[in-house]
Amino acid sequence: MEEMSPNVSVGSNDEASQREAAKEASHPATAPLFQVFLAEPVVFLRLHRRHSQGHCLLLLVPAYFLILLIANASSIRTGAADTLLAWRYEACRLLTWSTSSSCGKWQPQPAFPLLHDLPSLLLQLILSVTPYIAYRQFSYLRDLIARMVANGIARIASEHARDVNHEIQVVNRYYRAAGRHGAVLAAFSILVTLLATIGFGQLGMFQALTPTGLGKAAFVAWRHQAYTNWWANYQRHPVGWMAYVILSSIGAYYSILLNVVGGPILHFLWRTRRLIRYEANVDSVDGYWGYMGVRQVMRYTYTALVIHGVGFALLAFVMPAPLAVLFLIPLLAQWLTVLVFDTFIPSRLLGPSIRLWKARELKRIQLIIDRHRAASGYDDSQREAVIAPLRQWADRVREVRTYPFGRPRDILYVGLSVTSAIVTILGAIRSTGSGP
Repeated sequence: MEEMSPNVSVGSNDEASQREAAKEASHPATAPLFQVFLAEPVVFLRLHRRHSQGHCLLLLVPAYFLILLIANASSIRTGAADTLLAWRYEACRLLTWSTSSSCGKWQPQPAFPLLHDLPSLLLQLILSVTPYIAYRQFSYLRDLIARMVANGIARIASEHARDVNHEIQVVNRYYRAAGRHGAVLAAFSILVTLLATIGFGQLGMFQALTPTGLGKAAFVAWRHQAYTNWWANYQRHPVGWMAYVILSSIGAYYSILLNVVGGPILHFLWRTRRLIRYEANVDSVDGYWGYMGVRQVMRYTYTALVIHGVGFALLAFVMPAPLAVLFLIPLLAQWLTVLVFDTFIPSRLLGPSIRLWKARELKRIQLIIDRHRAASGYDDSQREAVIAPLRQWADRVREVRTYPFGRPRDILYVGLSVTSAIVTILGAIRSTGSGP
């Protein structure tokens, strides 16, 4: 008996089954690559050409904080002794929506040196790690379809190969255009950051940290004084302001770039949903039936979604209510839209395809078993020796999950993370909206 595979019929003496399997397995040996790095030719494309894994981008994390410390060198000792008290107070207000009186005896003054600004420090941490997340996601997106075809989990009939290749080329033309117009995206990122800092100057900041019991005039005055004594105030700390704008703009650029690159591939997957048939490879040793590459893409996608959801919550915590509504409602709407599409499209494509593949594969195996049972020339021991491996094969097919790239606990982790991010964002907006 020949070696069994998910795409070749068992039993070399069954010519009809072999012809059927050959027809089903007809697909191009390779598929074009998504030229995702063309969308960011300044850094990412250069790293890719050097075959970098992108781990050097993690150096941006200490670099960010080193720049912030250098920019605030003259005032870094201000309030340093109370740093842990300030962080505990701010974390209490952010995580529990509590009033100032229930977050300890320490009360903030309307003065925020760098070390007392926990929300901005956490936000810069998120922004500094975003380029690494983006690069890693792009690395797995680049050969997503080609790898799935090579792994035997994406079936493209020969008559559909040209259409699929055309759709990939359409996406690649989009990436080339995005790379040529990268300056527009960079300018937009800088503009968004500048508008936020201008809003801080006009409306004040840290409204969510104001002590309870203040009258309306004192409440507004505290908010404005907090900006006046902020480490990135344009008038009083221009170097800190410049560091804040540059670092935030870089992080915002790569945050937006994630959607610029990911959106067209989602659109491609939807447009080719009737051209590509998704299956599973029970011979794969990656633990995910050939879907390890897909899992890596989803891993970095959901990591970005969750940490950026937390970033929106931190922004809402810093911003005054009018600015929070102006900035965060559109951003939150965009974030939720991306979340829905990143969840809906993979589940809509893979779920029905995997269920159909399992039913078809199990039926095929059962037909082969039935033919062996009806065949003459076997004694019972020989017949069982042939059928037993087929039963084992069927059991392996049944073990394939409807969403092969995930584990059951992943749904729980992602659901809890995303839900907590949404609740935190809405809670932060709610707290900024509460005045005296």
